[in-house]
Amino acid sequence: MCNEINKQKDKIIKQKDEEHQRELAKVQQAVSTASKEQVASQPKPQQTLQPSQSDFPIVIINKDPDCIEFIDIDGVLKKINKKDYEFCTISLVQVLDNGIWTIETMFLNTQGIADTDHIAAFCGGNYPYPVWYKYYGTGGNAGFIDNQILRLEFDSFKGTLVLFIDNVQQPVYFTGIKEKVRFIVYMYIAGSYCTIQSLKKLIKPTSVHLENEKAVKW
Repeated sequence: MCNEINKQKDKIIKQKDEEHQRELAKVQQAVSTASKEQVASQPKPQQTLQPSQSDFPIVIINKDPDCIEFIDIDGVLKKINKKDYEFCTISLVQVLDNGIWTIETMFLNTQGIADTDHIAAFCGGNYPYPVWYKYYGTGGNAGFIDNQILRLEFDSFKGTLVLFIDNVQQPVYFTGIKEKVRFIVYMYIAGSYCTIQSLKKLIKPTSVHLENEKAVKW
């Protein structure tokens, strides 16, 4: 008789234990589902879109190989060495049209950097004026020195040409350039050199309006 009673008790305990396990499994599943829904409902972090750019090969027109040496440094950077004391303008092959173009350079012991067939020139610190166009000088920009990063930004849509020195935008810029142009480097002193670090096409300009900006009409 006692054995029968004990068997009944064990059976009841086992049934209750199985029911408890089933209820616990349901609760765990509900918690897991709620957690997944909460994660799915949370907003995804917003991605910051960076302006894309395209690199272009740096190729120059060397009309005077006896005066200019063109060196490929690493497949990307190009170096222009000046051999003799002689006025030289070195033009890049790339025609700048239908976009926003930028060139980045560094000079040592040289005179200036220029742009286009009419020569809109940004000059070094030893010049009386840092900006020249058609034999007229304009003050307002810093005169660059050796080993500074110089970057020109030409916007063919707006017709503007802006200079950056060590990533600082200069206030005097050119406007009204409504023709196809090329970047040009001007050199004179023997032993000087210019390293062209990049030639890129941007999807939007990096230049902004400055309070003290001054436009030189092309």
